[in-house]
Amino acid sequence: MSARSNPELVESLHLVVVRREPSGAFTARVPAYPEISAAAATEADAIEQARQALAKWLATARVVYVKVQVPRATDIAPSRDNGISNDEEQRAYLDEIRRYRDEADERFREEQEAGACSNSSSTPTT
Repeated sequence: MSARSNPELVESLHLVVVRREPSGAFTARVPAYPEISAAAATEADAIEQARQALAKWLATARVVYVKVQVPRATDIAPSRDNGISNDEEQRAYLDEIRRYRDEADERFREEQEAGACSNSSSTPTT
């Protein structure tokens, strides 16, 4: 059953890394969930098996947000000077990225709490 035919389901995208093994088989891994992987004779089969395993795993899990306090030196982008920078422009840029990320996270949480569908369009139809 797809998310479109069941209002209780939502679609989400996940990164799957696929590679051909020396044996010729394909391995599909989900980096966000190291315990999920699949092997098959074809790339398509390996991807489908990983997708099914991920769907099954997520169906039994509960996704929650947690806040973690980290030292200021833990930036989202490494600097060329090993984290020691006097470049105010770079700091302002990283602060802007942090603010945007925080705002996007907050919007997502509000949508989830309101039960909004992220696949819906705000564009009116005629």
